[in-house]
Amino acid sequence: MASIVGVIVIVTVLAGMASEPDDEGLWRSITVDFGTTTIGTGIYGWYYSVPALALLAVLLAATVLALWLIARPALGVDHANDVLTRRWRTRNIVAVASGALLLHLSAVFNSVAGSASFHATVPVEADVLATFGPSFAALEPILTVGSFAAASVGYALWVGVLLSTTGARRAAVTRVRS
Repeated sequence: MASIVGVIVIVTVLAGMASEPDDEGLWRSITVDFGTTTIGTGIYGWYYSVPALALLAVLLAATVLALWLIARPALGVDHANDVLTRRWRTRNIVAVASGALLLHLSAVFNSVAGSASFHATVPVEADVLATFGPSFAALEPILTVGSFAAASVGYALWVGVLLSTTGARRAAVTRVRS
């Protein structure tokens, strides 16, 4: 989970540093100058990332609190079952939080990939055209694949949590019947 947060913070800071104020003064655009021509598009800049980082801090605080509450009570009489229950709850909390972080990272990668894909072609001479775009345009395919991969793993973690709860319910029903 810490590595996911690290990647989110790094990408957020880099995108924020690349952002510029738009016409409304909000840091959510990027422009590229080519002589007398300037092109621009939106980017995941400070305008979007600062509230997202605040919510990220809330998610991490809630996760730490939930993990602390799981570990806090004394072990029950049935030591083995108590340990298994705590492990299951801890694993599910970490999986849900990691899934949320990965889905956010997917959205950030997708936004930055969209910003990396913009370009313009302008005539330089009679038959010569020049194409230009942002300095990180070569990262667009990697960011797109990273966005898809992060979303896939995030959803897989959430589905894993859902499936683990059905298995726990069946085990509990079996214990009650016997």
